[in-house]
Amino acid sequence: MFKYFYRIYDKYNKKIVALAIFTEDRKGYKPSSFDYDFHGTKLSYHYNNYKILEQQESELLDSDNPFAMVILARLYSLEVRVKIV
Repeated sequence: MFKYFYRIYDKYNKKIVALAIFTEDRKGYKPSSFDYDFHGTKLSYHYNNYKILEQQESELLDSDNPFAMVILARLYSLEVRVKIV
């Protein structure tokens, strides 16, 4: 995330909002930062995240946002994959 943030910032010199969308089926995986510490040089980069597995089916179904259907489709595909595997 930091690499992409810096490249975009360096090229356009504009304010950036970063968002990591996690689509995998690992429930505990939801990083929100990158830390670097080497011989006194320290960097801590924090970013927003969105975990598809944390979304509620009922809220997605009730939403008028078309993106909600994309998230719902991914939730359903994760359920089918778990049942098959």
